[in-house]
Amino acid sequence: MTSRYTRRELMVVAAAREIRDREVVFVGMRLPLLGFGLAKATHAPDAVGLFENGVIRDRPAETFIYTMGIRPTSWAPSPASAWWT
Repeated sequence: MTSRYTRRELMVVAAAREIRDREVVFVGMRLPLLGFGLAKATHAPDAVGLFENGVIRDRPAETFIYTMGIRPTSWAPSPASAWWT
């Protein structure tokens, strides 16, 4: 039997299920950020995230947050590159 989801997708859903409405939660980058976004969109609209970079928000940023002064698109290789993935 083949699963219809990846282990990463399962981790995102599991993280989202741990977040309760109106909680303040520490949010790491990548998969934890997706879990926070999923929780906000499905069952915890009033949860607040304390993000790994020190930002406190009640919802994920509309666009990426850059902290190094340059946008990664100005130096990053193509997303199709194996190095980038």
